[in-house]
Amino acid sequence: MKHRRTLPPPPFREAPAIGKERSRNICVPQVLSVTIAFDPAKSSYYEVVGVCRVDIRKDVLHIEIYSSKTDSWRDAGDPFPFPSPVRLWQSGVYWNGSVHWFDQWTGTLHYFDSDCESMKTVAMPVQSNSGGDYSKHIVYFGECRGHMHLMLMVKGDIPRFDIWEMRMDYSGWNVKYCVDLSPLTTVYPGILLERAQFSGRFALDLLLIEEGEDSSRLISWIPEDKVISFDLDDKNFNEMYDVNPGVCVQGSQYIEALSHV
Repeated sequence: MKHRRTLPPPPFREAPAIGKERSRNICVPQVLSVTIAFDPAKSSYYEVVGVCRVDIRKDVLHIEIYSSKTDSWRDAGDPFPFPSPVRLWQSGVYWNGSVHWFDQWTGTLHYFDSDCESMKTVAMPVQSNSGGDYSKHIVYFGECRGHMHLMLMVKGDIPRFDIWEMRMDYSGWNVKYCVDLSPLTTVYPGILLERAQFSGRFALDLLLIEEGEDSSRLISWIPEDKVISFDLDDKNFNEMYDVNPGVCVQGSQYIEALSHV
C-alpha cells in the first residue's frame, strides 16, 4: 500500500554570529537538501536530515533533523561555516549512521556524524579537480547492504572502472571491483562517444550497485534506450527494460520494511 506524508517545515534558527561578524535580523531561510536516514535493522522509525542556511548572504549552515518517532524537528549541533554550500545541494548518502556528500572539486568526502552531531571530512580516492586535472571522474556514489561505494572513471581507461568501498572506520578506501564494460560497448557501441571531450565520452548512466548473497550487479541506463543489468562476477549482462525517448531514469534501493517511509 502506497503512503505519502507531508512533513512540517523545519524551524529555522536565527542567523548566528561567526567571528567578529554579527548576525542581522534580515535573512532568507533556505533548505539546501534533505536526506532520509533509515535503517530498518535498527529501528522502525526514520529521520530526515535537512541542510539549512538561514542567511543566503553567508556561507554558514546548520543541520535540522526530523524524527518520525516524535513527529518534530530539532536542532542538531552548532552552525558551521561551509565555503561552498552548493556541494550540499543534493541529497546525501546515508551509511554507517551518517549522511555523506562528495565534493569532486576538492576531492573530499563530507559527512554529518549523527552521534556527535558534527560535520566531518575524509579524503577520497581521487585528487582535487581544482588544479585543472580532470583525468578522474566520479560517476557513481551510493550505498547497498551496509557498504558505501564510489565508482571512478579514469581518462584513457574507458570502458574500465574501479569500484571503491569505504572502510567502516573511515580509515580509507579499498578497491572492491575492477569492472570492464567492454562486452556492453561491443553490443551498444553508441555509448562510447567522441573521445575529444572526456566529460562526455561515455553515454551510460550508472543507477545502482546492487550486492546480493550470490552475486553483485551494476544497473545502468543507456539514455533514450534501455536499462541494463551487468553481473560484476561473471561479466554477463541482460536487458531489463526498454525506455521511451524523453524519459529520464533514476535508480534507488527498495527496502522491505513495516514502516511508512
